[in-house]
Amino acid sequence: MIHQFRNFVGERTSWAVELYGISDLAPSASVVKLQIYDYVAVGWVDVDDDSTTGADTYFSLSGSITVDAGNYKDASNVITCRVYQQAI
Repeated sequence: MIHQFRNFVGERTSWAVELYGISDLAPSASVVKLQIYDYVAVGWVDVDDDSTTGADTYFSLSGSITVDAGNYKDASNVITCRVYQQAI
């Protein structure tokens, strides 16, 4: 399961990302990851994860992006994040 979202961040060089979610597949059975796309290294970077919450229980993932923040913005100053959980 993947949910991807994009946000305009303008000229800022740091920001916080947060997710409040629920999954019917327990993160304790299949880890849920919050990731941000690195346009320089061309790949996904883990921001936070949950591997302990049970099924059908709310959890939160969050992180602050400050190091090499320019790596995470596209030419239009948009960041791309996703929430990822491998179905088993």
